[in-house]
Amino acid sequence: MGSGNLLEPAQDMWGEAGGARRIVPAAAQAMLHVRVSKRDIPPGVLAAMLIGYARVSTIDQNPALQLDALQAAGVERLYTDRASVLIKQGPELQRALDGLRRGDTLVCWRLDRLGRSVAHLLRLAEELRGRGVELRSLTEGIDTSTPAGEAYMTIIAAMAQMERRLRSERTKAGIAAVRRRKGRWGRPNFFANPAKVRAANSLLREGHLSKVEIARRLGISTDTLYRRFPGGRPDPLPGESEPPRLAT
Repeated sequence: MGSGNLLEPAQDMWGEAGGARRIVPAAAQAMLHVRVSKRDIPPGVLAAMLIGYARVSTIDQNPALQLDALQAAGVERLYTDRASVLIKQGPELQRALDGLRRGDTLVCWRLDRLGRSVAHLLRLAEELRGRGVELRSLTEGIDTSTPAGEAYMTIIAAMAQMERRLRSERTKAGIAAVRRRKGRWGRPNFFANPAKVRAANSLLREGHLSKVEIARRLGISTDTLYRRFPGGRPDPLPGESEPPRLAT
């Protein structure tokens, strides 16, 4: 291996597709002359690896800062996503997770680069722990292979659970307050306004528009329209036993 580029395409058992790159640290290159006997490695045992993951939110952002930090940390494989936090899970993160083995460590530059939310981060951490994989964050100095790192993740989980409970309590308190004022919880009733009832009734009675078109014109859903006008039929006029039946 030459002394030039430390990043080479991954062409072994991991494949060469996607954003994965095999990183050979300079210290490792200096040791390549050392011969390791097969007798020194137990049969069927693969050495644990440091797997790096980086993410930037848009294609315009440069992940160089993250990549440099991960390379300096000695990661042996690196996956990079260019995906918004709105995306459920980046494809390269999924590839990294699929390739992790028991004993490996997933390394990220910062926790918010790994999880798109606290809940997502905790799910990933729980999944990794269940698979015997450690998690390390360089910026926060978290390493779940240490007691301090494991305690940190426990604190995050406890805080997230407390926030969920507080959010639930606030919601229940808001509903109770509205009910005490004899109000209605949720969206205001569109057809509480008599003028809107007359407008919808007139459109239904004319019969020129479909129910979908009427709902769109009124700015409501067809479900809302049908809840107020069962069967999509207009209200009967004074003296009518029932409104005329119109084509749907």
